[in-house]
Amino acid sequence: MTFKQQVSNLILALIAGIIGSVITLHFYASRESGSSVVSLSNGSPTILYSDKANVVNAVKKLGPAVVNINTVSITQPSFPGGVDNFFRDFFGQDPFQPFSHPYKTEGAGSGVIIDKSGLVVTNEHVIHKANQITVTLIDNRKFQGKVIGSDPLSDLAVVKINNPPKDLPVANLGDSDHLQIGEWVVAIGNPYGFKNTVTVGVLSATGRSIVGEDKQYQDLLQTDAAINPGNSGGPLADLSGSVIAINTAIIPFAQGIGFSIPVNLVKHVVTQLIKTGHMQWPYFGVALEPVTPQAAAYFKAPSTLGAIVAKVMPGSPAESAGIERGDIVVAIAGQTCENPDDVTHAIHKHKIGEVVPMKLYRHGKEIDCQVTLGARTER
Repeated sequence: MTFKQQVSNLILALIAGIIGSVITLHFYASRESGSSVVSLSNGSPTILYSDKANVVNAVKKLGPAVVNINTVSITQPSFPGGVDNFFRDFFGQDPFQPFSHPYKTEGAGSGVIIDKSGLVVTNEHVIHKANQITVTLIDNRKFQGKVIGSDPLSDLAVVKINNPPKDLPVANLGDSDHLQIGEWVVAIGNPYGFKNTVTVGVLSATGRSIVGEDKQYQDLLQTDAAINPGNSGGPLADLSGSVIAINTAIIPFAQGIGFSIPVNLVKHVVTQLIKTGHMQWPYFGVALEPVTPQAAAYFKAPSTLGAIVAKVMPGSPAESAGIERGDIVVAIAGQTCENPDDVTHAIHKHKIGEVVPMKLYRHGKEIDCQVTLGARTER
């Protein structure tokens, strides 16, 4: 090898060393600064958690305020068709008495402390028909609790800890009106009895509507943070450790599809539950359907935006305001409504007894009307 070739190889080695050092320094600088790092695994990008420190801090801040809720319900068995009543009426005794002893049903869920006085927010379905409620803190202290208010329609309830200690940790309730899809979220709860379990994901969507049993839930947040039975009533938080929602439902057999009640709705409902023990929702008394292209053509609507009035309830505020079947609601108090969910959500922003302006389409003509909202206990 000539002297010239040796010099060339030395220069190339120096350049390669400098480049390698720069890459290494950049890698560690990225890790220390918390910036995102992407690696490849089997050809697919894998995002390494760049906000690990923020997740840890959020859990440290919120975790102590998350509680386990265990319930016991006493159920008296009954027989179909009044068979036991038939024998009692005719023979003066109940032949099923030896087999009709009350039985206990145990349940479990989660909750979050919102006030030093011992107020805990959870789901209504967690404490539904509970005869005994036990609240367990993160340090394993146990307290009896009682329901001071519940609302099946929003699936929210408030439980009061009996004789609460003075050192109760309290969660900070955030703001759910300005959330961004894709931002990191943290769920904490009691899935399958594994208390204070932490899962991390992103906010997958907002404004979701789902049907559960005989109820419809609207304006929910969707997340891919793992939520399982037992997480119900626990908080969904942002990376600052503030509660942005209360976890309430999952899609069975799905992966990464969970739903939570936005905290601003939680605040609204909980305030009323604390004051009165129940929640009354404003309504104007109609059944609504989406505007399909066929319906838009039939009713001479300019577009498919809005909600068709499929039925007007007798004696309802809508009937008093002159709203008719076939009208299409397109705006409430200046807020454009693209579908039936938007109409319901817009109504719930107002108070019972409030006069609300509405814009309708009737046979292709725009109509303005004023509706005085009524009160109902079903949503």
